[in-house]
Amino acid sequence: MLSFRLLRVVAISVLAAAPAAAQAEIEDFEFAVESIDGGHLTQNDVKDKVLIVDLWGTWCPPCRKAVPVLSRLYEKYHDKGLEILGLNYEKTSTDAEALEKVRNFATRNEIPYPLALGTEDIKAQVPNFRGYPTMLMFRRGLALDEIKVGFGPSEAEKLEKWIQDAIAAKPTTEAEDEAKRAPELFLELTDGGKLAVGGVDHYTLLVLVHPKHGLDPATAKALADVAAKHKKLTLSFVGRGDLGALPQSRGGVLVKTESLAKLRMGKAFPAYVLLSPKGKTLYRDSGNGDTTIKKLVAEIDEEITDPQKAAKKRAAAAAQEKAEAAKPESTPPVKVKQPDSHKHKHD
Repeated sequence: MLSFRLLRVVAISVLAAAPAAAQAEIEDFEFAVESIDGGHLTQNDVKDKVLIVDLWGTWCPPCRKAVPVLSRLYEKYHDKGLEILGLNYEKTSTDAEALEKVRNFATRNEIPYPLALGTEDIKAQVPNFRGYPTMLMFRRGLALDEIKVGFGPSEAEKLEKWIQDAIAAKPTTEAEDEAKRAPELFLELTDGGKLAVGGVDHYTLLVLVHPKHGLDPATAKALADVAAKHKKLTLSFVGRGDLGALPQSRGGVLVKTESLAKLRMGKAFPAYVLLSPKGKTLYRDSGNGDTTIKKLVAEIDEEITDPQKAAKKRAAAAAQEKAEAAKPESTPPVKVKQPDSHKHKHD
């Protein structure tokens, strides 16, 4: 009989979410699990592996159908670089009951890959969790490549093809990884330097400030609070180069007018532009005031904590704007002055 390992989750967390539908929705996947015999498994142990994390339950028919497929693929490709981790979600009152149920199922079915009891915290960190089974499919380096929901007759072949491609893929070097994380947008400064925007998985909030009319205290505090809340957010104060230095108490750099113009900044003060790690404009607004800042903070929260939802909302807004622009312009009907029935024509 093949041996199996039943693992107990000690801690697991997912930092931010990202892409997207089936791509890069989880940027950093961290976990630490401990087996009942005292063994440990963390993300560092599998970061160089092709990894499938299967969220499933013994009560779920499609999940049970996936088990022999995963077992066969694990035995075939484990020595070539594949790792599979099953996280179980059982309909039991206690963990002890769940452990017994999973242990019995694993023994009967000779499951060769590691199993663990899942938690609600783990499930909540999967973007838009839809049901069981849900498979998180990572290429080497814990780079999320796909999220599969459900399991049908045609999935076995597709799953094996993905595993073959992922194993065959050339591992990236540290230099290549670093290049992928480098910023893609630079703003020209008046002193000849450049301000890097984004990169290293960081969002950037550019705040354009007028040298004579700064931020009101409430706005300044709200911006400081949101920057402290999100470790992936860089707050950068900038000024328009031709208007002179910013107040020393505020700090910041002076950006050339033409660079600001590319971001549609430079005319309104204060102005805010939220940029993705790749330098894409996600949101813009201007002005002080409670309503403006609350909306800005809400947009930042959504972009960083639920980027998929934010992307869908932007796409819907863009589609609506395009549809509105495509509507034919209507001209108001011409009013024809009717002859006055009370007037008579004279010869």
